[in-house]
Amino acid sequence: LITSAIFGIILLYLVPEQRMRFASTYGFIALVNGMSQIIVGMRPKLLSIFTWYHVFTDQKSTENLPRPIDMGNRKFQGASFVLWTIGTITFTASLLTSSRSGILLSSILLATGLMFTLLNERTILKRMI
Repeated sequence: LITSAIFGIILLYLVPEQRMRFASTYGFIALVNGMSQIIVGMRPKLLSIFTWYHVFTDQKSTENLPRPIDMGNRKFQGASFVLWTIGTITFTASLLTSSRSGILLSSILLATGLMFTLLNERTILKRMI
């Protein structure tokens, strides 16, 4: 969010020839870094709470039921965090430098991070069965 605000202020004072590159970078930082990371970060938390309540309702007991925070796979969560962090930084730098190979690499990192997030969510939802 801070980076997005900084790029927004820089965008105000640039000459028109430089605005386009910074505008796309600003848009990426605002939308992907801000909104998508919140969604990707919060969805497993909400799913684990939903799963816990669903299983609790069926069992009527918390015996043998892990806490919602312990339902996910820590390795998948860590890998997703690292890949999303590196991917967003690399993508931002690649947009600024107009590097096609950097954008491709960053997109692969972000997609791989999302796959680890989905694997983590699968682990959480398997507890309902």
